[in-house]
Amino acid sequence: MFKTIKLIALIAVVATLFACKKDQAEKNSDRLVGTWAVQSILDIEYENNVETGRDEDAGNGETLEFKADGNGIQTDGQYSDSFKWTATDSELKITWDGDEADVFKIKSLSKTDLHISIEDIDVENNITYKEVTEIKLKKK
Repeated sequence: MFKTIKLIALIAVVATLFACKKDQAEKNSDRLVGTWAVQSILDIEYENNVETGRDEDAGNGETLEFKADGNGIQTDGQYSDSFKWTATDSELKITWDGDEADVFKIKSLSKTDLHISIEDIDVENNITYKEVTEIKLKKK
């Protein structure tokens, strides 16, 4: 009888652990739904892993709206572009109309703040050029 109680308790604990992980992943994706205002965009350029340039810009009214159905709209005050999006715990994939997808690393995500980054690497004449773009957004 005691072994049966231990087994039932163990199964309940394991089921709870797996359920919590699934709920957490859904919550992270759900947090993206809504309109986010770009606060800053930081571009850092490297040649052979040595920083050669840095440029920071304010968002200038740019927003990204993530809809629950996986569609989205980017606006900059004058123009807008639509996109499709998916997210995991660590990545945000944005596919612009007719273009390839951009895959951003989610550096941090809360109910009100989002920090993402993307890297672009090219090699020419034995020189590795890398550009890192970091974007900070705040939920409206």
